[in-house]
Amino acid sequence: MSDTKAAAPPGRLFYDGECAFCTGWVRRMERAMVSRGFSLETLQSRERRRSVGEPMPNAEACGHHAGTGTPGVATRSVFTEMILELPDGRELGGADAAMEIARHIWWLWPLWLVSRIPGLMIPMRAGYRFIASRRDCLNKSHQIPKGDKL
Repeated sequence: MSDTKAAAPPGRLFYDGECAFCTGWVRRMERAMVSRGFSLETLQSRERRRSVGEPMPNAEACGHHAGTGTPGVATRSVFTEMILELPDGRELGGADAAMEIARHIWWLWPLWLVSRIPGLMIPMRAGYRFIASRRDCLNKSHQIPKGDKL
């Protein structure tokens, strides 16, 4: 239920660093996540590393970007969901990533447990997509000033 000192780090979370909604969520959760071994990076830094040729696990299978074109290749700088890169190289996105994070935080663990009920991830994924698709509307009143870093 909680992390142990001998366990591998639970993963690396990539979030949209240009989205006020996303960065606000990360700021609120940062302490809980970092203390449990998660590392936090922006999706933009991940794309910069990809553009200079650093290999990324499952790059060809990753479809976490908006736009048309090759899956896994950003055609514009709009990211549709957070990505959790697991130690074994697998990637989880959106609600699946959120539930994996919840599994490692004791006060969110009951939410993870509920998500294991057959069929409940379907509405959780739909809810995540609903919020993610409207976060630009949420950003209008909560813009992050340019140069403000997390």
